[in-house]
Amino acid sequence: MADGHEIEQLIQRITDLVMARLGKVAGSGARRGLLLLLPMPSAGLAELAKRAEQLRRAGFGLRTLASRAALEQIERGGLRARLGPELACPDEAGLAEALAGSEAGEVVILGSLGFALAGRLRELADDDPWVRLCTRAALSGHRVILVCDDLRPRRTGTPLADRAEALLGELSALGLEPIDADGLPQLAERLARAQSPASRALGELVTESDVEAVYRSGLSQLVLTARAIVTPLARSRAAELGLEIVEGDRG
Repeated sequence: MADGHEIEQLIQRITDLVMARLGKVAGSGARRGLLLLLPMPSAGLAELAKRAEQLRRAGFGLRTLASRAALEQIERGGLRARLGPELACPDEAGLAEALAGSEAGEVVILGSLGFALAGRLRELADDDPWVRLCTRAALSGHRVILVCDDLRPRRTGTPLADRAEALLGELSALGLEPIDADGLPQLAERLARAQSPASRALGELVTESDVEAVYRSGLSQLVLTARAIVTPLARSRAAELGLEIVEGDRG
């Protein structure tokens, strides 16, 4: 007699076959979002824009907020199209409201980070709107990633290089995630892989393998739509992995 795991695997295979034949696309509620912040020009902007376009094509909703100086760099480099239609250059009031329309699970990427901004982030300087946006996002459960090529030293062992490394370590201790532009392809792949099983399953049936796929992507939440059905083994596995299941509104 088949055990629970074999039954779930059979259910998963049947679900995959049905979804492939019907060509279903999950509803907009399952679509994950990216909020890209560009508070200053960056040497790695072209690579960042390339990865942002890759994620948009994978089905992610992308919003980009850029300072006036960063916007000028975008225009000079011909990168506007890659960053998508939701590109804005907000004033401080606009930045303060930027998270108002966010959905659970949105990933925030700070695309340019220098000494001054890193220091303000470390001090949690609430008078800086970019810092306030990042800290509010982190406190709200969003994943906050810092692209830190402009701060990463090319030579080590100097006082300035040691200071840069120390700053990045302190930001990591706050729960923020410093990465290099070289790590953007891997990040894009992980996020895109997370999008695929989640988009398929969250509007239909969530199994143990879906939970494991989302966990491997580095996410801490599995956000469900109102139609989602979660198998008992999936709930048990999520609890084991510490993955929070956020139920959709069934009202």
